[in-house]
Amino acid sequence: MKDWSRFKGIIFDLDGTLYESRWLKPQLIQRNLFFLPFLMRLEWGRDAVRFASFPDQKSLVAEASRVSSPRNPEAFRTWYEKKFYPGFISILKPKMVRPGAGALLRKVKDQGIKLAVCSDYGFVSERLEALGIDINLFDVMTSAEENGHLKPQLFSYLKILNELDLDADQILIVGDRVETDGRAAKDLGAGFHTVRSNEDWSLLFKMLEMSR
Repeated sequence: MKDWSRFKGIIFDLDGTLYESRWLKPQLIQRNLFFLPFLMRLEWGRDAVRFASFPDQKSLVAEASRVSSPRNPEAFRTWYEKKFYPGFISILKPKMVRPGAGALLRKVKDQGIKLAVCSDYGFVSERLEALGIDINLFDVMTSAEENGHLKPQLFSYLKILNELDLDADQILIVGDRVETDGRAAKDLGAGFHTVRSNEDWSLLFKMLEMSR
C-alpha cells in the first residue's frame, strides 16, 4: 500500500484525467471532417517522435508534421495549429470535468499539497479555463509539447519538481495512461495513481484525506 502521507505535491495529467475524454474523439472528427486524413494520422505521427527530443515546440511540431504527412507537412502543421487546437479547446466544457474536481482540488491545496498539470498537448491554461477549472489552483502548468518533447520523457517533470522545490519521492503523478504517466513516475521514482474512471478519481482524494 502506498505511503500517501509522503506526497507533498501532485502532478496531474489533463486529458482523460481531470476530465472524461470519451466524447472527445467523435467531436474532433465532427469538427475536422475535411481534414480526416490529418486527424487520423495525428497520434501516429506523435508516437513516431515520442522518444525524440527537440529544442522547442516549433521543431517538435515540424517533425511530427513531416512524419504524419510526408507529402505536405506544411499543410499538416497549419491545420494542427490553426484548426486542430481551436477545435480541441472549443469542445471542452465544464460538464466533462470529474465530479467535484474544483472543490476537491481546492481542499487538497488547502492541506498544503502543491499542485501541477503536465499535459502532452499544449494550451494547458486555455483548456483548463474552457473546462471551468480555476487555473489559480495550480502552482505550475506546462506541457511536454511546449518543452520540445512528449511523455514519458522526463524533462517537463524535472522542470516541475524544480519549480515546486520537491524531490521525486514527494510527488504523486496522476494520469490515465500507464505507458506515459506511469512510466514517467517509475523512471522518476515518484508515486503513481491511475485515473480511468470517476471511481478512480474519488479513490484518489479519499486516500489523500485518510493520510492527513
